[in-house]
Amino acid sequence: MTKRRCELGAKPSICFVETSKPMVDILTSGGEVAMGGGELQLFMLAHALRKEGWSVLFLVGDYGQPKALRTADGFPVVRAYCRNDRPAFLPLFIGSVRQFWRSLGQVNADVYMSRGLWGQAGVIAAFARRYRRKYVLWFARNWDAQYGVPWLSSQPLIERLPAWYAVHHADAVVAQSNDQNKLLRKHTGRDGVVIPNVSPWEDSTAPHVTREHVLWIGSIRPVKRPHMFLDVAERLPRMRFVMAGGEMRGHSELYDAVAGRADKLSNVDFLGFVPYDETMELFQRAHVVVSTSESEGFPNVFLQAWSTGTPVVATVDPDGVISANGLGYYCRNATQMVERIREIAEDDTSRGEIGRRGRAYVSKRHSPDRIGSQLDSLLRELIDD
Repeated sequence: MTKRRCELGAKPSICFVETSKPMVDILTSGGEVAMGGGELQLFMLAHALRKEGWSVLFLVGDYGQPKALRTADGFPVVRAYCRNDRPAFLPLFIGSVRQFWRSLGQVNADVYMSRGLWGQAGVIAAFARRYRRKYVLWFARNWDAQYGVPWLSSQPLIERLPAWYAVHHADAVVAQSNDQNKLLRKHTGRDGVVIPNVSPWEDSTAPHVTREHVLWIGSIRPVKRPHMFLDVAERLPRMRFVMAGGEMRGHSELYDAVAGRADKLSNVDFLGFVPYDETMELFQRAHVVVSTSESEGFPNVFLQAWSTGTPVVATVDPDGVISANGLGYYCRNATQMVERIREIAEDDTSRGEIGRRGRAYVSKRHSPDRIGSQLDSLLRELIDD
């Protein structure tokens, strides 16, 4: 290990550690897997921090790509001595903790950041503590707050213990919302730093576009409850519904069941995986974007919807922002969703007003410049400590 670059007068450096396949796909513009919301956030944060004067690089899993490469945007990407099809600690524990540790040393960053609480986070936290580097753990989901709490987590003990270590020894824990931070405080006794997600797009309304469908977009897995969306579609047979989402590892049966059921509904277009750069038009042409999730941190799809002037109807409302800011409707069940979707689709004036509020909200709270500045302040405070 060499001296920290910031000690030598160079730009401070940060390494985003993410060994899932979606991260490699985003960085190399390849693959046809479900888009990872957390991975997308890291990619956008990289751009925001570079504008703030940081040297940014990525440490990713081994999926056959070159050992070292640069993205089209110029970010260095280092292949770790590990592969992580499933974000879990067990593969690392069995075969490659030592190699992963060596990979962390190879990138030689001032700050390491990972998103989502897995056992792997404990390795990063221990490495940073050993070599006097800084580690930032950014929560991805609400249940991250209880992941490292043995009596609440359903994960194997071998993974829970390092997860607990990460929560308690990270130099900072970032929460996506005040609700998430309350859960962190309740289950761990630790207070986090609340930094909202970055909006994937700037104001992206399209002039003279025809609003023609109800949109659901996300990964096809149980927590997203895709069948609830199809329940709603069945009860609104005269409206057009569009569903987009890739198959997730370990959930192929659910994907097949959803695709098969959607195929039998004449008013539903099931698109399967849609590349990220082709999704904007789906949002722009939607009357409303629907989220049927059981739990969310702060979904990217909300920000994508609001930046295109599209209302959201959802079964989650982080920090109550939907209700408090008039950005759509929070619903407790499918019956309420049916009523609200019909209401929005039939009232162009109301939908337009909601859309304007959505664009203003994203611009004020979730712009890359705003979030980049907040994160930059946190990181510089850490390395100056």
